Amino acid sequence: MKNAIEIGFCKRYPEKNCQRNGRCKVRYPRLVQERAVAFSATFDSGNGLPYALFLGIILLLELTAGIMGFIFKDWIKMQATGGFQAFIIHYREDPDQQNLIDWIQEDWLQCCGIEGPKDWDKNNYFNCSSQAVGSREACGVPFSCCKRKPNEIIKNKQCGYDVRRNPNEGYINYK
Repeated sequence: MKNAIEIGFCKRYPEKNCQRNGRCKVRYPRLVQERAVAFSATFDSGNGLPYALFLGIILLLELTAGIMGFIFKDWIKMQATGGFQAFIIHYREDPDQQNLIDWIQEDWLQCCGIEGPKDWDKNNYFNCSSQAVGSREACGVPFSCCKRKPNEIIKNKQCGYDVRRNPNEGYINYK
């Protein structure tokens, strides 16, 4: 490292401090040497112990998370079910939450609700008592619960209206 710095200096400034053999006289050889040692210790120490310890800790954390997930799987399922049912209750109130539920039902799980379409009875817009108010969505489900017809190009956003009154028509995704 030291030689490369010295030779580079001589090539750029041949008139300054060069000896006959082409090497330069460096004013601060100790400083150059210390920087070269620090550079090599930083990038080429050959000591992989800290990296191995870091990887070992990450591996132990992943194993612990997997074991805890297996032990508490019923609790996790219960929490996820409760959270999704809370999302169903507030379906029309938050557009981001509505899009999340539609994505889960339509693309990811391809089902309607947690335990079936009757879960939508907990929502004010989709429960069957909303008929008295005159809601068009009463006794229905969101469009994300509907099965798409093979020749359907545009999504029918009203396909879920009144489907829980006539469940035998087969337009709802059940699992």
